[in-house]
Amino acid sequence: MAGSLISMNKIIYLPITFLAFLQGGFSLLSLYLYQSGIDQETISMMLPFLGIGGLLGGICGGVSSDHSNPKKVLMIMAIPWLFIPMLISQSNMFVQVCAIFLIGMSLAGCRSVILYIITSQRNKEHINHSLSIRRIIINLCVAIGSGIMGFILSRSNDYYVAYMVFFGLATFASIAIYKIDMNKLHVSDIVENRKSRSQSLYLLSIISITLSLICFSFIPVYYTIYIVSEKQFPTDIAGYIFTFSGVIIVLFQVKLSVLTKNIDIHYRVISGVLFLSLGTFSVKYISDYTGLALSVSAWTLGEMLLFVPAVQFILEYTTSKKGKTISVYQSLFSVSDFIAPILGGAVIAFSFSYIWDISLALGITSSVIILIIKQKCGVKNESYQY
Repeated sequence: MAGSLISMNKIIYLPITFLAFLQGGFSLLSLYLYQSGIDQETISMMLPFLGIGGLLGGICGGVSSDHSNPKKVLMIMAIPWLFIPMLISQSNMFVQVCAIFLIGMSLAGCRSVILYIITSQRNKEHINHSLSIRRIIINLCVAIGSGIMGFILSRSNDYYVAYMVFFGLATFASIAIYKIDMNKLHVSDIVENRKSRSQSLYLLSIISITLSLICFSFIPVYYTIYIVSEKQFPTDIAGYIFTFSGVIIVLFQVKLSVLTKNIDIHYRVISGVLFLSLGTFSVKYISDYTGLALSVSAWTLGEMLLFVPAVQFILEYTTSKKGKTISVYQSLFSVSDFIAPILGGAVIAFSFSYIWDISLALGITSSVIILIIKQKCGVKNESYQY
């Protein structure tokens, strides 16, 4: 029975919205901890547990969706939000680390399940549209949430906890009222439909996306610092960069997805990777606001082109079940967030600008790998179905 699960029940966008507001709030988690009296060195030791939790949550959420009702899995992954605000507000560092771990686990776990639901629609165009809407919601609400949180922290740390309580409860409530008709989920065993695929192609697809995600992870970690410290832009402009990027995504993500929907999925991913890496690389050569706007626009275009088909691209070559594959995809974000600062920190000792050379090299390498995959398999975008 053809049909779109999301079009029949758009309430799935509510938990996406509230989770994005939480993500926006947690973008300033380090500032909250610092204002709570924790020194920067200690904070740097605490925050990696966010990625560790994300790695575990992404795997658990996706794999569990293969074997259980996604609604139940989503509810379980959202339960920590009922306790996180209380834990993060404690003065005991061990308790706070546990809260940070749960934040990462719940965010990644919920995302994996939501991606599972979205990609379980039968119609490819519905999947593309839903993924585009998801990207818009995330970027818009993260930008708004981080702005609200910046204002809140300038007033009192107590309001930070109140913010978490509100959106944590809203997230849990929105999931509780969401209903899934299991008969509408298209969850046929991908392994059976991909017998011609090899494990090596699946591995190559994972490597290519990981390399592109490392490029993307360079942006929040180093981009704003670079333009302020190396290009002498004023500090306040840094905050507007992601707002500008978010506005572009809100205005053009759906239109871009519609325009590119019939293009071979390999070329869509490649174009996204190249725009992303070239956009970050170009920051080495900017000298004015026009150049900065063009650089941000380029990597934002890459982000829009890449993230809608990326999960579909990996699903095309997987040799595992859908939920397990999505959990792997979600975990790649945690892996790239872990690798990017380590790799960047290693090259900064020589020259800050080398980071953008590496970004370009990673983008080109990722694109070459995708071309190799396409040549070996010869998959056509028109035949792409789950």
